[in-house]
Amino acid sequence: MYWSLQDFTAAFVGGCLVGLAIALNYLMFGRLTNISSVFNSLVKFNKQQGFSWKLCFFCGLISLPNLFYWKYGREAEFNDRTFKFFDSDSYAIKHLSLVGWILGGVLVGFGSRMGGGGLGAHGFCGIPRGNMMSLYATMTIMTSAFGLATWRYNHPFFQKGNLITSSLENKLQIFS
Repeated sequence: MYWSLQDFTAAFVGGCLVGLAIALNYLMFGRLTNISSVFNSLVKFNKQQGFSWKLCFFCGLISLPNLFYWKYGREAEFNDRTFKFFDSDSYAIKHLSLVGWILGGVLVGFGSRMGGGGLGAHGFCGIPRGNMMSLYATMTIMTSAFGLATWRYNHPFFQKGNLITSSLENKLQIFS
């Protein structure tokens, strides 16, 4: 993947905004912004550990990208530069698979639960607080992610046309 200066700047600014939001939540309210624990509390309907703010946080996490898409579409222009925020439907249909999404979601869910949180929890919340386990977890997550992304780029799997993917998606289309 070759990023342009515009792509790098957008990723850098986005990462800084995420870090700033997590830092402000911790400094102002003393709360860690750990998406896996927020989701876990919502699924278990745990009202003892700040259910209302977690519900609002999760609803905002889901609705704001949709509102942004509704307002600007797939790309927006700022200061004579066009920023692409969402892939086209044809690109998504060609390059993504339902099996890959399901398998990825299950693996991330189990990994987050086993590791005491995901990359956001360890990278943005644990490392700044000096937690060595978070440093090791972040290094493990990033090494695994870079390795898997490199492997998938060089040896594509779970794409359209794959026998497993096509047969499962054909069966699921019956229900839609």
